[in-house]
Amino acid sequence: ADSHESVPFIKNFEGFGPSFYTIAFLFFNEAWSETMYVYYKSVGLSAIIFFYIVAFIAFLMLMRLYIAVFLCYFKAELRKQTKK
Repeated sequence: ADSHESVPFIKNFEGFGPSFYTIAFLFFNEAWSETMYVYYKSVGLSAIIFFYIVAFIAFLMLMRLYIAVFLCYFKAELRKQTKK
C-alpha cells in the first residue's frame, strides 16, 4: 500500500508510530473504509477481517465511554434530587 491516488499513503503498520497513527485514524475517522480498501488490494481478505475487528472494538470502547459519562451525570443528578 504505497500510494493512493498519487498521494503518499502514510497510514501503515511499518513501525510503532505509523501503526499508532493508523489505529487512531480508524477509531476517529469516518473514512476508515478507504484505508481498508487500499489494504485489501495489497493484502487480501485478512485486511477486511482486521479492519472490521478494529472498528467493532472502537465502537465498543466509545459506547462504553458514552455510557460512563451518561451514568456519571445521572448519578450526580440523582444525588441532587435526594438532597432536596
